[in-house]
Formats: sequence, structure tokens, C-alpha cells
Amino acid sequence: MSGSGVVSCKPGEREPSHLAHDLVITAVATVAFVLLSLPVHWSFDFWAEAGPAWIAYFAVGVLLCVYVLLAFLRATRTLLHHAHEEAPRGRP
Repeated sequence: MSGSGVVSCKPGEREPSHLAHDLVITAVATVAFVLLSLPVHWSFDFWAEAGPAWIAYFAVGVLLCVYVLLAFLRATRTLLHHAHEEAPRGRP
């Protein structure tokens, strides 16, 4: 990473700090997903009778959350990298 705060790696590459940041953001978002998905907000009115159904719901939700967030962060980093490459060089 350069001193200007702009990503200097190519779109397909990942620096260790990027991976660490992505994993922290994903972990926080996953915890938020689980907390918001718990039926405690509705006084357990929507709690299913089948426990395995809720386990499957949370497992699939966590996997989707991790996949979507990592894909979004990678796409955003690629877009910002391309925008930086196309920016005029005369401006800071």
C-alpha cells in the first residue's frame, strides 16, 4: 500500500492487511446478522418447533453473509482501484 492511502495492488491480488480488514468486517456483520435473526425481538413468537430447522437457517445465513460481504468488499476494492488508475495524474 502506498503512502497516499490508495490501494497499490492489482485487482486480483490481496495484501495481508486487506484480508485482515475484510475478515474483521465480515465477522462483525455476521454477528450482527445472528443477533438480528434471533427471535428474542418477537418474544420468541416465531421460534420454530423443529430445532434443526433453526440450526440450518443460521448456518445457511452465516455462509451467505460471509460470501456476499467478501464478494462486495472485493468488488468495491476493484472499482476503487480502477477509478484511481483512470483519474488524472495532475490532481492530488
